[in-house]
Amino acid sequence: MARIELRNTTIYLQDGLSGSGQVDIGNSAFSTPATSTTTEGEVGTDEVQVISQFTRAPSGGTYTLSFEDEDGNQVTTAGIAYNAVAATIEGAIDTAFTTAAYPSWSNGDITVAEAGTLGLSDGDVTLTFDGTSVDDKDWLPTIPNGASLTGVTVSSGTSVGLQSVSLNSDNADLVPIGCRFTIATETGNPEHTVTARDNNLDDAATLRVNVTPAIASAVSDSDAITFLPQRLQIKIGDGDLTWTESREFTYDLDRDLLDTVRQGEEQPLEIDLNFIYEYVATEANQEVTPVEALKRIGEASEWVSSSSDLCEPYAVDLFVVNCQPCGTDQDEELLFQDFRYESLEYSIRDAAIAVSGRCNVTDVTATRTATGWGCS
Repeated sequence: MARIELRNTTIYLQDGLSGSGQVDIGNSAFSTPATSTTTEGEVGTDEVQVISQFTRAPSGGTYTLSFEDEDGNQVTTAGIAYNAVAATIEGAIDTAFTTAAYPSWSNGDITVAEAGTLGLSDGDVTLTFDGTSVDDKDWLPTIPNGASLTGVTVSSGTSVGLQSVSLNSDNADLVPIGCRFTIATETGNPEHTVTARDNNLDDAATLRVNVTPAIASAVSDSDAITFLPQRLQIKIGDGDLTWTESREFTYDLDRDLLDTVRQGEEQPLEIDLNFIYEYVATEANQEVTPVEALKRIGEASEWVSSSSDLCEPYAVDLFVVNCQPCGTDQDEELLFQDFRYESLEYSIRDAAIAVSGRCNVTDVTATRTATGWGCS
């Protein structure tokens, strides 16, 4: 039997997020392919922008392109067929700018080139603002809107449309960046982590999410999604995790002699955790720090308490995985439920943070499994 070793053990903080939703093909990244400006427009320099290929291959419908110059003049095209070639896209732009009576506009002032053969359906599209009416200006990134595009299935990719989202959080249909989920029909049932989201401007409901890893196989409209707790790996370095289980007994006497023993009050599990001090707070859009996760602040402000009673003080779970590197012994997962820190000690010299606190349970939950979470 192999003994536990720190080098084979990974420690995580995780919140109590849970919920469900469904895939929404209509929202699956047709509407917001990225636009990058490769050359900023200015006097003597033409603006050049690149619109990336749709991350899902549409099979029908239309999209629009919206433009805005440095003076606030706005122009939006009529619907452009999902598989329109460069010449057709350029024609739609010409019509839109002519209809909008854009100052000094001449057809062809914005030229369109495609990397593939079917416009945004199979490659990037490049816009060059080289005509008299549009050159020498700085333009905002062109906005594609594919809300009217259609598709039958979502193939492999990094963006998923959502509908019917219901979470156990303060905002039940706002999907936190960093949360995990699975799709019931996806081959292998992999876990995906949300890296970015696109919310409805009216009620902040999440319509689309970008994920890692990419969707592994085709999924369909209304396929079931299961949301899982947000999880953060702790870098231990030379630190450690220790815990103490305590029991209290009452010893009754009979005429000054020991007679019987009764179980006393339950005692919470005591935890001491030492880990690497990198940062207390993170920068925007970077990974949550352990301190933020413990306090539910900063980038962890959307974490959900692990306690089933959300009126109790905020808590997180400690999740420990011991991966066996050899032999046939099973991996072991340890769950320390509802941990609340009571002290945080910082040492800049040692680059370490020491955390002490208690769990609202009397002992740890241990599970043996053939392949622990994150083990290979």
